[in-house]
Parts: sequence; C-alpha cells; structure tokens
Amino acid sequence: MKNKRDRWVDRQGKSGWGKWLLLGGVFIIIEGNGAGVGGLRAEAGWREIMIALQVKEVKSFMGKLLGSSCFDSFLLEEATISTYNTFHIDGHMNRDFFSSEEWDDPELRADDFSAWKNVRPLCFDLIKGKKTPSGFKFILHLMPRFIPGILKAGETDIMADQVKALVLTCKYDGSGLTVVTGTAFHTFIMDKSVDVLWDRTVRTFLTKKGIGFDEL
Repeated sequence: MKNKRDRWVDRQGKSGWGKWLLLGGVFIIIEGNGAGVGGLRAEAGWREIMIALQVKEVKSFMGKLLGSSCFDSFLLEEATISTYNTFHIDGHMNRDFFSSEEWDDPELRADDFSAWKNVRPLCFDLIKGKKTPSGFKFILHLMPRFIPGILKAGETDIMADQVKALVLTCKYDGSGLTVVTGTAFHTFIMDKSVDVLWDRTVRTFLTKKGIGFDEL
C-alpha cells in the first residue's frame, strides 16, 4: 500500500511530520516524529481521513460513478487514471482560461472545482475498453450548497461556512475498490460531530444507491 509524508495531529493534540499509511482504516506512522499507530487528525486546512469502505461489486459501482448521475452532487478535485498511460486531471478551475466577466459569473464558475458531471464523460472515455484499468483515484467534494443539509440541527454546532470540504475518495488498485471519507475545515476544530455526520451520510447514500460495501 502506498504511504504518504504529511503533517499529522493525533487525537491528543500532538503533532509532527512523518510518513504514514492507512491500513485497515487505522493510521500508522511509519517514519518520523511519533512513529506508531494512532488516529490522525488534520490541522487547519488539512484533510482528515475517517472511514474506509470496501466496495463489493466494482463493475456495478463504476457503472453508477461513470455512467449515471448518481454522483453528480459532487465536484472533482483530482483524478488519476492508469491505463496504457497514466492520466492526471486537476479539477481546479483554470483562471487563465476565462475572461474576467466569465470568472465572476456564478453560472459559469459556481465553484472552485469542476462539477463531476462535466468531467465524468472524459473519465469514462479514458477508462472504457476491453481491459480493466490498472488503477484509478477520484477525489470528490460534495458541492458546498449541499453541506448545510448534512449539518443536522441539534447534532452539531459547526456552521457550514466553517467546513472547507466534505470529501469522498474512490480508489481502485487493480484488486479492489475502496471509498474513503474525509473532512477539511478552514480553522482547526476538535469537534468530531461533522465527521460523524458525513460518515453516516456516505453510508446511507451508498446503501440507497444499491452499492454494497464492507467497512475496513
């Protein structure tokens, strides 16, 4: 499993830099300050990864992801697709492509990232064929206008404008497909209620869409 070097903060507030990996839903710091097993928390502006779900039927999931509107309430932050070449898509809207008027037009650029539904056909064209891709990763953000609906009254004191992103990462490594949840905030927040609500929302969403999974 690939590992990553990044800044981490554990549940007790200790922090450091190091190389870490996610194994079975557990963070393991394998190199650097604080090596060992722990629950990592992202600092302000960093992303926290929370639960990992193993998709049972990869083909069915891919049909819903790439061939339907199932995930069209998301934006695309980043895509990596490995077939005969490895293709990278940066989902950030490109300022240089737009005129000043277009850039300021909320109908043309409602968000900082491209809507998944607009990039989905391109990703489908890169993946379709007789051979299964050797791997891919899609990092999706729930569209900001849907975030207030996740923050249930009485279940969290966090306001929508404090949430930077509610993230869903879909990754296929050639043998299995995992869906990993994540959150990011504009300031450092110890409150875990949004994490709990987002995890619950994703489980419910996948179940309603007929996507079977096992939690790792």
